[in-house]
Amino acid sequence: MNLLHRLLLLGLTVAFLPAGMAADLTDRKYALAVEAERESQWLKACRLYDELLRKDRTHPVARLGYQRCLRRLYQSLRHADPSYRAALAKLSVTQALDLLEETVGVLATAHPDRERVSLEALFTHGLVEVRHALDDPEFLRHHLASVKPSTLSAFKIRLINWPVPAFSSKTQVREQVLAVIRAAAREGLLTRPALMVPLILEFAAGATNAIDEYGLFLTPGHLAFTQAMLKGRVTQPGLEIGLRDEQVQITYVYPKSPAAEAGLVSGDRLQRINGVELSDLPLEAIAEKLRGPAGSTVEIEVERLREPVKLVRRPLHLPSVEYAREEYEGTVILRLRIHYFAESTPQEVKDALASLASTGEVLAGVLLDLRGNPGGLFESAIRITELFLDEGTIVIGRSPFKKYDRTFKATNPGYVTQVPLVVLVDGDTASAAEVLAGALKETRSERFSTLVMGQTTYGKGSIQCVVPLEKAGEKATALRITVAKLFSPTNQPYTGKGIVPHLPSTLEGEALLNEARRQLLERIKPMGSGVPFMAPMAAGAPLPGPMVMD
Repeated sequence: MNLLHRLLLLGLTVAFLPAGMAADLTDRKYALAVEAERESQWLKACRLYDELLRKDRTHPVARLGYQRCLRRLYQSLRHADPSYRAALAKLSVTQALDLLEETVGVLATAHPDRERVSLEALFTHGLVEVRHALDDPEFLRHHLASVKPSTLSAFKIRLINWPVPAFSSKTQVREQVLAVIRAAAREGLLTRPALMVPLILEFAAGATNAIDEYGLFLTPGHLAFTQAMLKGRVTQPGLEIGLRDEQVQITYVYPKSPAAEAGLVSGDRLQRINGVELSDLPLEAIAEKLRGPAGSTVEIEVERLREPVKLVRRPLHLPSVEYAREEYEGTVILRLRIHYFAESTPQEVKDALASLASTGEVLAGVLLDLRGNPGGLFESAIRITELFLDEGTIVIGRSPFKKYDRTFKATNPGYVTQVPLVVLVDGDTASAAEVLAGALKETRSERFSTLVMGQTTYGKGSIQCVVPLEKAGEKATALRITVAKLFSPTNQPYTGKGIVPHLPSTLEGEALLNEARRQLLERIKPMGSGVPFMAPMAAGAPLPGPMVMD
């Protein structure tokens, strides 16, 4: 076993520091992140490490810490998910091993970084996941509540010293996993055969979640929510939540939703959901409490209101695009904000453009706001780019799969290629949003007036696919895995670097929006009142394959 494998098994809180990194230990935020990690506060630690990465995306110590804590956060959420436990109960040991073998085969075939998905690395990641599961309160409570602490400690030591042989097939990985499970049974860890299933699935989850920070073994609940979001529909009372000053707040209330009808507004501080205090719950667990069957009721308590509010969950269409016509001294511009990229987003953007075309007005410019956009469907970003770009390179993909291993070029006539364009980005602009912003910056700006302004983007240069696992039965479980790496039109990597705006700005919120308007109007003046644009048509044919970027 090499040093890397042993370090992974030990799960060290502080990795070896490269030269010049010693000063980071004195950084207060870094110290807080390490402290949160030691106390198993995985969500808090992830946030703190992420704040460090926003300052320096190449920061190796913060990135390792973020990946460690993200993996543990996913694990704790997985074991707290009732839909996942229900799925486990339906699997036999043979089915669980089949699912593991399928997982290893998909990962070893699909991931573009071959060194990360060697069979030895995947098995080692599984050993680490099992060891962490033996420290996870939810896993112990549901599966190993009667096992003595001394038995758990002894087996964790056994896992650290478990030899990692050279594998030549996924079947050999399956056999070695079965050897670990049988050892657990012999040493008193498993009190009944059914407990073999959750341990086997820990190997599958560990192999998936540890490859990179975007890989994820999706539980049935998480898979259903992901699919609903990409279709622009979820069943909940109509609000989004986030953290502000360490408190859970409503960040957005959807118009005409039950939440809006009850008078809830952005900024309301959430205290309880169905009587449960929220202060110690991770954000994902709180969001899960908001979701439920259509017609069911959820009770929400907010600080501003004296009485709890009862809301009925119903299917909601979540628009991914907001737009507004703005006029300044006879000059008409379109302000267009894309929140995320769903199946409907290209048509929503076309509808926004058509709203002006139908009036016969001349569009003088577009202010495209991608701030806070985390990404979504890759093909939607490609289609939207083609609305602003009539020819040239959009993005370069490198992948084991031919359909992703190519240069994506604009092939449709752009509807608004000639009008001046200002694009707003920030540190939360990521993934598919970076594909769009990068193409507009590097390809469109060579021919037409284009300005990208704001802060350097997140720096996520990869495509993830959601792959349902057939062996799980009824496709209730899936893998979200990286299948391609992305490079800008000038062949620059996005990962860890992001997009540096033409015009960097420290302004935020409405102040940045006002400066963007001023910049756009300055670019419109030399061109006159505007340039005619082609009326949008129906959505084009989809690109092959479901490409998801989270």
